[in-house]
Amino acid sequence: MLTFSYLLALCSSAVFGLLPALHVTRIDLGAAAKDMSAASRGGSKGTARLRGLVIVGEAALCLLLLCSAGVLLRNFLTMQQKDPGFRAEGVLTAKLPVFRTRFHSDGALSEYLDRILQQVGSTPGMRLAALTSALPLEGRGRQVPYELPGSSPTSARAHETSFFKVISDDYFETLGIRMLRGRKLQPSDREGAPLTVVINERLSKKWPKGVDPIGSAVLIEEGQLQTASSRPTSGRKLAWRVIGIVGNEQVDELGAAESPGMYASYRQRPESDMRLVARTVGQPERQTGTLRQAVLAADSKQLITDIKPMEAVRTGSLAPYRLRLGLVWMFAALAAGLSGLGIYGVVAFSLAQRIQEIGVRMALGGTPTQVVLLSMVAGMRPTLIGIGAGTLLAVPLIRMLEEALTEARGLLADIPLVLAAIAVLTVAAGCASFLAARRAATVDPAVALRSE
Repeated sequence: MLTFSYLLALCSSAVFGLLPALHVTRIDLGAAAKDMSAASRGGSKGTARLRGLVIVGEAALCLLLLCSAGVLLRNFLTMQQKDPGFRAEGVLTAKLPVFRTRFHSDGALSEYLDRILQQVGSTPGMRLAALTSALPLEGRGRQVPYELPGSSPTSARAHETSFFKVISDDYFETLGIRMLRGRKLQPSDREGAPLTVVINERLSKKWPKGVDPIGSAVLIEEGQLQTASSRPTSGRKLAWRVIGIVGNEQVDELGAAESPGMYASYRQRPESDMRLVARTVGQPERQTGTLRQAVLAADSKQLITDIKPMEAVRTGSLAPYRLRLGLVWMFAALAAGLSGLGIYGVVAFSLAQRIQEIGVRMALGGTPTQVVLLSMVAGMRPTLIGIGAGTLLAVPLIRMLEEALTEARGLLADIPLVLAAIAVLTVAAGCASFLAARRAATVDPAVALRSE
């Protein structure tokens, strides 16, 4: 819908701006005055009204597009400053695909991942190492339905879902995710031990008021968490005991809302497609070879791909927003330019129709400055009307965009944005009107009076 609106505004600006401008480039002021007749003067009111409506329409549409571009720019700057819930500086990431057919059980796979983590963590240049089934900003791991203790199958919360990540013990410490309460996952949380999870702050708010999430159980259907061994599942619901609460990690793109989530140990539910994260000594880019050699030292046949700093992941999550922002600002600048060109064309054409009146004013003592001012007032009047109409439409448009971008702001916060758009459009229209009026003021009064 937004794309259609932008294209409509752009096309409208092009039609309203280019056609009059192309027409006026072929007009000679003296010839236009000579060609005037009584019939043309009789229809001048309707023609002038139509020209005024053209300026009103293009000014209103241009203002809406400028306001839209401003909202997107503000949203982009907000996302750049948003706390994603982790520290990306100094972290190196890599894909660690494992062929699960090499392992006869979940325990064998978790022991293999243990060996890789120990090797990477003990390598010079690496401070901490951890595993995760999904990197921040790149996915949720699994999205699973869950049940809270005491919830009814018919209640609204019975159908809620949460992301479910499989991680290693040092995942939170490696990425700098805050531990709010309870404890983190430990080596004792392994196969055969009671199932345990750490939940994020967003999910902890789903518990009934007065009930402490730590120590309670979350029910998840076994089939939703099929393990690497692909063993058959019975469809029963497994009870995962909450042992800790961490801060909210941004799992989706930075512009998305925070999601409820839970984290389980890879020793209890190992995954075959894991991501390796390592906090390095110095710049992560310089430790790419070190990380690769550490993994190969644990297993020379292990693949390790897509090695990149966590900062690159964060920058990549902003790429779609940066592209959309660039396109919208390009359209806005083009619309402003076309609006100014259109206003110039319409005002110049209107002044050509009034060339005799201008000649009379100058013959009676009028100065070029007075002619310019009168002509600019006539040209700016429909522009200001269009700006007023666009302002009335801009308020609901900004509200709609903010809702789509999950950016709730008050009306007072939008006033500077609208004023900035008005200022840009007013300056563009004023320059266009001035150039057209100055051209008309250079006409020789004698030539204008003899034109009829």
